[in-house]
Amino acid sequence: MAMMIGNAGWGRLNGIRSKAGIGPAVLLIALLILGNACAHLGKKENPSKVTHQASSVRFTGYTTTVEIKGDPEAVSKYLLQPKNFLGYQQGNLRFSIKSPKVMEQAGDTIGYTITYSGIKMPMIAILAKYKPGEEIWYFFGGPRGVISDLRLYLRPFENGTKVTLKYENEDLSPGLQEVQESLNLREVMAAAFEQAVANGQKYFDPSLDPARLLKEGIRGEFYEPFYDAYLETVWIDAPPEKVFNYLNGPALKKYQVEYGASFGKVLFRKDRGPIPARMNAGGMEYEFLGFPGQSSYGAGKRGYHSTAYLVSGSGSYISKFQATVKRSGRGSELTINYEISSSRVVSNELYNLAMLETELPKTLEKFLSDLKQDLEGAK
Repeated sequence: MAMMIGNAGWGRLNGIRSKAGIGPAVLLIALLILGNACAHLGKKENPSKVTHQASSVRFTGYTTTVEIKGDPEAVSKYLLQPKNFLGYQQGNLRFSIKSPKVMEQAGDTIGYTITYSGIKMPMIAILAKYKPGEEIWYFFGGPRGVISDLRLYLRPFENGTKVTLKYENEDLSPGLQEVQESLNLREVMAAAFEQAVANGQKYFDPSLDPARLLKEGIRGEFYEPFYDAYLETVWIDAPPEKVFNYLNGPALKKYQVEYGASFGKVLFRKDRGPIPARMNAGGMEYEFLGFPGQSSYGAGKRGYHSTAYLVSGSGSYISKFQATVKRSGRGSELTINYEISSSRVVSNELYNLAMLETELPKTLEKFLSDLKQDLEGAK
């Protein structure tokens, strides 16, 4: 939902209310909570050691395929213009783009704001991959780093282009799923994409009428991929600022040598990437491209928080990697949260992915234990 809640979708949403009187304004509040790194996992406080938890996170996926009367190169250029999917207003909802620039290469980022009934949410759209006339891939993220990705595949077809859209969005946390269902968010999301696609069809063929194209309702189908989610937490007897400075200071370089990992450099970054990253787990080295998301720096209860999206070297699986440092009692709680999608992994990477998911928790547990010892020993 983070990318485009479209004209048709929000028009329908304005008239939806649950039996309990839940209105659409709740949706924006829920989305602000949605990216909370710990929303899907219970927490236990244990100041003496690292705690590890694992779970599965459900996503809502939607896919549709349409024909557009334009050649693949022209269609892909149209889809690189944010104004075509992020610049519009519908009733009390407004999508405002901070920069009108056209996306051109991986790492290009557009800032935009979703405003509804006075509630504002800053968002970013990141171009993760662009193969002219073939594929476009976006990440969309808010302040707390929800995974939301859109892939567009293009191929020549008769006198135009066949475009296949695949979108996956992290579902609301379990306590808010009733809100999601009562507001028909799946249908709203699908209507938004269909409206955007229909507008694109009309752009290349003015004789077409989007209302007529959509008179039978949505044209695609839903699916429900799952991500594996992991949470590593440690309590440190040091203030949050000290922990944050240590994580981003020169002292951390020794861990890169010991663990063979450099994925930490994609966190708390103002530049957007793509940034090469690697990690060593169980004696195997994994190569990634990192795309930094949004970060917060010690503000209120959120503390220090940063999100990065990592794409495997082959592009067959993606993960969200987050770090959070916040006050807990007289010290700090440091949390590393990551989610891995295996739904699109290619067969020759299944073993590598299985090893990564088996070994990475052990590597991170040792890293957090060593970090705790270093910080508390330096007092």
